[in-house]
Amino acid sequence: VANVPPRPSTGFCRDCTTFPSEPRLPPIGNHALSGSANSNNFTKGQRRSLRPLDTILQTPSSKNTMATTQQEIPGNLLTQVSEIHQRVQDEVAKAYIGPPALVQSLMTALVARGHVLIEGVPGVAKTTLVKAFAATLGCSYKRVQFTPDLLPSDITGTTILDMRTNQFELREGPVFTNILLGDEINRAPAKTQSALLEAMQESQVTIEGETRALDKPFMVLATQNPIEHEGTYPLPDAQVDRFLLKLNMHYPSAADERRMLGTYNQALAPISPVMSPEDVMRLQDLADQVHVAEEIFDYILALGHFSRDHQQVYL
Repeated sequence: VANVPPRPSTGFCRDCTTFPSEPRLPPIGNHALSGSANSNNFTKGQRRSLRPLDTILQTPSSKNTMATTQQEIPGNLLTQVSEIHQRVQDEVAKAYIGPPALVQSLMTALVARGHVLIEGVPGVAKTTLVKAFAATLGCSYKRVQFTPDLLPSDITGTTILDMRTNQFELREGPVFTNILLGDEINRAPAKTQSALLEAMQESQVTIEGETRALDKPFMVLATQNPIEHEGTYPLPDAQVDRFLLKLNMHYPSAADERRMLGTYNQALAPISPVMSPEDVMRLQDLADQVHVAEEIFDYILALGHFSRDHQQVYL
């Protein structure tokens, strides 16, 4: 801590995102960071009725995103994916009233095979959002309420002695599912939180020296209360690194609160599944086919190196 460089005396420049004494970030190719008018030149196909996702992918996708040859994604296929996303938002809206951008972020993380950490004060419908989103996927769903006395084996599972056969058998924990909700994850100490490290990074768990793979797709949606509340434990940096996105949920607007008064005083409409686990994996494979230009890779690396050398960023 004593070797942390001092903060610069100058503030941010209003015309750029860097300090005046530091170099500017490189642009993406010949365009600025804000993009260009040609950044959305996708082939627009004719709108068609939704067809099963098992007919979408004609050939298995390659896991190598740096491949030199890539197959063009038809425009009508992109339209169908957009319609599926809209149907997911419509189903979630039956139970959750709030910004649609949160549902879009959850879909982005799902397709990218990532995990999401949702932070907000109690009572802003974090759990309601996750439960509604999981119901639209048609996947198995389990919930773990994190408490200070929760043990790692309560999440991963443990071996028990079957008195009938006089043999030890594995009793699977709630981590053996497709969508896992870790409710108030920062209520448990770091020892319990670490039970999810291997599962989130490698989609597997090791119990009593035996490694078992988790079902696919696998996604962790964790909620937490702000650190300022009593009885919470900060997440270790190693676990924060496992989350692809962190979403901050704030108090709803006055219009949304008015809708809640007229919605939650009666039985909610049931949420219908829009996809299946196989459909989710096909969408994930489809995302692997999206072409990424070399300039984008260069810009990502430039952002990483820029943050490491920034005088006000310390890790």
